[in-house]
Amino acid sequence: MDAETPVQAVETTEVSPVTYEPMEALREVMKSARFTDGLLRGLREVAKAVDSKRAVICLLAADCDNQQYTKLVTALCKDREVPLMQVESKKTLGEWAGLCRFNEEGEACKVVACSSACLTNWGEDTAALAALKGHIKNL
Repeated sequence: MDAETPVQAVETTEVSPVTYEPMEALREVMKSARFTDGLLRGLREVAKAVDSKRAVICLLAADCDNQQYTKLVTALCKDREVPLMQVESKKTLGEWAGLCRFNEEGEACKVVACSSACLTNWGEDTAALAALKGHIKNL
């Protein structure tokens, strides 16, 4: 560089951090975990993962109609100290867990209900994951 060559200043724009609601962050983390084989669905898989302490978080549908199912998952999570989050409905949890088909517009159709799921691998390290981990600490 010559002494006569002017140096141009580069403007930097600060990107504001994205804030996630807990359920929105959970949806994104589940999507990421699904692609890295870190998402388990159903009572049998969830119970095995929680009991062997492989689960990092457990999810339970709030509208689960079987009380024994709910008590079992809750007791296992409490005994093994695995965080438990409730999702509003079985259909929502099924959609987030990938138990559905998507139409041409990208909307979920033919959603299969899912009462419980768990993550054994967080997937990619994203802002949604950081937001979810922050929410879990407050549980």
